[in-house]
Amino acid sequence: MSRRPSFSRSSLAASTMSVTVRAGERKMGRSKDFEVPRGISNLPYYSQPPGAGCGALDVELICRISELVEGPGMNRILVIGGTGTVGRQGVSRLAATGARVRAMARNLGAARLPPQVEVVRGDLTLPETLDGCLDGIDAVFLVWTAPATAVAPALERITKHARRIVFLSAPLKTPHPLFQQPNPLRAMVEQIERLIETSGLQWTFLRPGMFAANALNWWAPQIRAGDVVRWPYLAAPTAPIDERDIAAVAVRALYEDGHDRAEYVLTGPQSLGQFEQVSAIGRVIGRSLRIEEISPDEAQRELLRIGPLVAVNMLLSAWAAAIGQPAHVTSTVAEITGAPAKTFLDWATDNAAEFRA
Repeated sequence: MSRRPSFSRSSLAASTMSVTVRAGERKMGRSKDFEVPRGISNLPYYSQPPGAGCGALDVELICRISELVEGPGMNRILVIGGTGTVGRQGVSRLAATGARVRAMARNLGAARLPPQVEVVRGDLTLPETLDGCLDGIDAVFLVWTAPATAVAPALERITKHARRIVFLSAPLKTPHPLFQQPNPLRAMVEQIERLIETSGLQWTFLRPGMFAANALNWWAPQIRAGDVVRWPYLAAPTAPIDERDIAAVAVRALYEDGHDRAEYVLTGPQSLGQFEQVSAIGRVIGRSLRIEEISPDEAQRELLRIGPLVAVNMLLSAWAAAIGQPAHVTSTVAEITGAPAKTFLDWATDNAAEFRA
């Protein structure tokens, strides 16, 4: 099913836009009592360490946000999960445009967000802490970071305060084997989406594929330690997406009209095997890396450093199923933002320091 969003007059290239829309996929993150597998995004996505800056900003969007801040439109946004990879980028982009943005964090001292951002203490597992965070809020960018038991009480609070919600989900309904392997968190994300869909709010679901930032946890430790990278299923293709592009779409969905009930499947612009991705990092940092394929059995032992066995097995199943066909690639980032999605080489270049000893 496909739909053409109707953008407000000041939005970019609306007349040529055609965006794939689906109904129902989901996402998740981490909480004080709930540690999701590190370094694995997006099956569905998991929170990652902060990446690069917010990048080039759309002057037209800045003007649009300024009109809304000063006028009767939406004027304050809460980012829940604002200290993770995508949430942090969303906060930075919003702050750079002059938007009135508030970020929720459990540890205020560790937030390290721009000074103009209002940082408030809140915890999805403690719903009584959410009302203060949501006071005066028009729109919420939700990056879920808590266990399933927190879903219903947290969503009840959120939907009572906000008028619009943008939820960072995953491409669980995309008919590609990479995204259709068993996922222990799928039921929770589906529950979040059902509650949002029936809330009466304006909503948008973002469904990014594999994050380029996975490389920071998967390959950076090996590259910093030496010239050998050991990894399974090197031929498995993905279309890694830059976290800045996800945030750019989120900002559009938070401020522009025309995104209600849209479900955007977001990917990078290229289908690249994992061998090609590691090789690109080597070129960027000027080193000749020796990339060795390991068996799934070896991977089950060696990849436990990136997450628990259930998460490792999920990845191994997904990569095995993806062998032999190109990654699912969409043009949604360009269609929504008016700028081409960043390549994996772009991402690696901007994060080169993370791979140097």
